[in-house]
Amino acid sequence: MSVIQESLYAQMQSLEDDPFDMVTIFKILSQDVDLKRIEEICKKIIERHEVLRTGLTIEHGELIQKIEDDWEFEVRTIKESCEDISSLVNQSITQFELDKPPLMEVLYVDTLNGELYMVFHFHHTIADGISMDVFAKEFCSIYNRENLEPVKKQYRDYIAWEKNYLGSKWFADERLILTENLKGVTGKIDLPYDCENVDAANYDGSTEMFTMAQKMFEDLKALAAANGTTLFMALLASFDLFLHKVSHNKQIAISTPVSTRWDGGFEDNIGMFTNSIIVKSEYDKDKKLADYFKETGNDCLTAYQYTDYPFSRLRKDLSIRDSRAFCVRYVYENVNKRVPKMDGLSLEQVLYKRNYQEFDVTFEFLEENGVLRIFIHYRKQLFKPETVKKMEEQYIEVVKTILDNPEANLSVIGFEEASQNSGKTGSEKEKQGKEQESNQEQVPATSQAGEPSEKVLCDAITQVLNIDQVSMQDNFFKMGGDSIKAIRVISILREKDYAITLQEVLTCETIAEIGTCMKIKDGLEYEQGEISGKVGMTPAIKNFIEYQFEKPEHYNNAMFFKEVHYEEEEVKEVLDALVKHHDILRSKFVNNVLEILPYNQYSNYQLTVVN
Repeated sequence: MSVIQESLYAQMQSLEDDPFDMVTIFKILSQDVDLKRIEEICKKIIERHEVLRTGLTIEHGELIQKIEDDWEFEVRTIKESCEDISSLVNQSITQFELDKPPLMEVLYVDTLNGELYMVFHFHHTIADGISMDVFAKEFCSIYNRENLEPVKKQYRDYIAWEKNYLGSKWFADERLILTENLKGVTGKIDLPYDCENVDAANYDGSTEMFTMAQKMFEDLKALAAANGTTLFMALLASFDLFLHKVSHNKQIAISTPVSTRWDGGFEDNIGMFTNSIIVKSEYDKDKKLADYFKETGNDCLTAYQYTDYPFSRLRKDLSIRDSRAFCVRYVYENVNKRVPKMDGLSLEQVLYKRNYQEFDVTFEFLEENGVLRIFIHYRKQLFKPETVKKMEEQYIEVVKTILDNPEANLSVIGFEEASQNSGKTGSEKEKQGKEQESNQEQVPATSQAGEPSEKVLCDAITQVLNIDQVSMQDNFFKMGGDSIKAIRVISILREKDYAITLQEVLTCETIAEIGTCMKIKDGLEYEQGEISGKVGMTPAIKNFIEYQFEKPEHYNNAMFFKEVHYEEEEVKEVLDALVKHHDILRSKFVNNVLEILPYNQYSNYQLTVVN
């Protein structure tokens, strides 16, 4: 697999639902539709591009993709009334099994009210946005009975090209440059979240769409030209200034998608060629807006020199472990070319509203036929609709300020330094006030009398890392810590009546920051009685079952204690106590159902003595 395929595949293993879909919807304006012909055209395109006949799987612990010779494809017909085509599509599209190609489908939708639609659905591991354009172009050509040139390169050629790049001096040199250019970047932005508690597996999202006033759009394009920048750069500059204003952060670093198909000559290929680059911005109230626009343009040009450097590798190089880093996305696209033109078949692309969002918030700017539409995609668990609506108004206000004061300094934007309540919505501030007033919720550990929390934390870390002393400015991970050792630290802290989550430890840069996250335990007692019966399964267990290994019983963990003498009865006593205490040790699978047995019925445990 390519690096981006491996990254997407790994993310999917921890999710119950697969959020990585590429969907395009066309309204059919013609009266006569030959579904058989459409089906045959799609089969020809699948034959042309190996990646459309590819399944993704794991063999012998290695992520691979297999090009299959035996595959089936047919246009699926849906006849169902609906008020919103996007909702119907979201309910109807297939949850792909990644090892069973083709990882694409075409739906013919009859809404029973005279409206007909054609839906093209691809899995993101085998197609990106440009791939949708390539597919549409080839579909039109074949429909119009035009001859197509043979495909000169396949996606596996790109994987070979990427592998060669990753082992080159070119790649090593780029790593040194990027880590120096992006030193200190965290990727965190203090947006006005309505909720900070994130369920990492919940991608439930929504979209707010608005159109920029035509005069404002024309003026913005003129300003971009006057400053020697492209529209992409001008929109990015305005978006960054908006982020500075609403987050109160002086440094902004966001990701934007780019294509990696150009250097290797894969312009006409279908496949997943998307990468992300990082563009950072620094707020300086004395800087001229014109200079800021030019600086943004130069930063973009610099970032675009490294489009091939895998984003997942760059995060690792920058020691960015926080899963919430770079959760703000900027996207610009000109979509004029994605409207198929065919003899006898007339299609019109319609808006597709996704019901999932991978990022906290994405501003997507789509230019079509001289009109700029802006889509704010957001995660519903983080933002209320009214908060997103306010962000829309704030962004337009920033653009208006820029256009009204093109010669002014950045101070005209109205940036304020971060305060204690920065990034909080009104409801959060109100809640915070009530918590402080009542003092009945969890209190920061450092405010409590008794043994200082800093000493408790340092003692726990020195014990786990087996070192003599630590400084509050030390980095837990640079000292040899990892997620497993973090769990051990958390366990020791709990014994001392302090509470902290693993996510909080993993996202803190220093031990001092870990200390600020510690809370006094709430004092509640939790049920410790014996648990038994049929229970639900975690995504990891479900995935293990779905792999259908030939010998699943061989996937074990073992511990070996050398040169230690134990009495047999004492060992049995200890192991019996562990089996009684941990319900999962009394579990069994019957017909793919997980069941916890009562202790008095559990008989599978054995202690074997070998002399």
